[in-house]
Amino acid sequence: MSRAVREVVLTGVGLHSTLGDVDDAWEALAAGRSALAMTVPSGVRDFPEVPGAPAANASPAQLIENRKLVKYMSPTTAMATVAAGRALAHAGLVADERRSGLGLFVAVGYAAFDLADVRGAIETARGADGGLDLERMGREGLRACHPLMPFKSLLNMPLGIISIAYGIRGPNFVLYPGAREGASCLEAAVRAVRHGRCDGALVGGSSNGFSLLPISMLLRLGRLARSVEEAVPYRAGHRGIAPADAACFLVIEAREHAERREARILACLGDTGALERAPDLLLSVGTVDEAADRAELEAARTSWGEPVPTVASLDGRLGHHGAAALFTAAACVSKLFDRNAARLPGWSDGFPSSVLVRAGEPDGGHGSLTLFSPGGAP
Repeated sequence: MSRAVREVVLTGVGLHSTLGDVDDAWEALAAGRSALAMTVPSGVRDFPEVPGAPAANASPAQLIENRKLVKYMSPTTAMATVAAGRALAHAGLVADERRSGLGLFVAVGYAAFDLADVRGAIETARGADGGLDLERMGREGLRACHPLMPFKSLLNMPLGIISIAYGIRGPNFVLYPGAREGASCLEAAVRAVRHGRCDGALVGGSSNGFSLLPISMLLRLGRLARSVEEAVPYRAGHRGIAPADAACFLVIEAREHAERREARILACLGDTGALERAPDLLLSVGTVDEAADRAELEAARTSWGEPVPTVASLDGRLGHHGAAALFTAAACVSKLFDRNAARLPGWSDGFPSSVLVRAGEPDGGHGSLTLFSPGGAP
């Protein structure tokens, strides 16, 4: 006999970004402050300034009992561990045995290791002409890597360490490396809760986006903005993306499970097909230029006609977060349903009943999510 499909709600959010946690970031956005600046990636010599948002170093040791886990953490893993701990605390599950049954679904961004861990190998493997000698790299360079670098670079390390650190033992899933994969992780988590594989899940993404590999990739694709102004969507001169560091996790649960433990419900999760009318806000993340901006507006016009829903973006303030993009947007949207939170100019003067989030990638792929007010779909 098939189980009844359950309503899925959001009960916790945790963010680590340049602007801080969710409350700090929201306060900064409401005040008109931006995280974006012209900056040189940390630890990279002779590299020009690029627009972006590097996050402060994450400090997970204070959140976990087993401090030895910290030495296995890349920046991606450290940020993920901090954001996951904040989400569990926000949901009231830090010291709760019920978290052991949570599912764990993680999207991991590019550059899973710290550049400092491989710098010794690169310097050792320089040839007589100053270029990289691959033979010397194999013979001598690899021995000069940080001894824990192979562990740090494993793509499933954020999932494994979060599971160990917080005692999560439910269904698990990890994907790499962008917003599209983040959307797939979220879809898998919602489906697991909706169909009874678990009563709740911790789901999120972590992206060390303001580092050499992601920035080099954007350069090759011709998608890196040349200035902060060029990275602002939905205005003339938008040409490119400003990469950013961030990790964001959500705690989602079956509504009856959340109500049984008297959790605060922040929003109700749906999907694009659940929208019977135009959303009150379309929050778009990851459009790369004016042509992509126009395409988003035209898609909204095709779907719902005139007037087009209010359209906003995080890219011009927080940058593009890759694997963390959809989750960061969802965490910010949850503040729109909070009557005690400040209103963001140009987003919504009142309290929306539905928000459609679309997170895109430089290659044109995207994922989407619909969030409804805590009471559910109208």
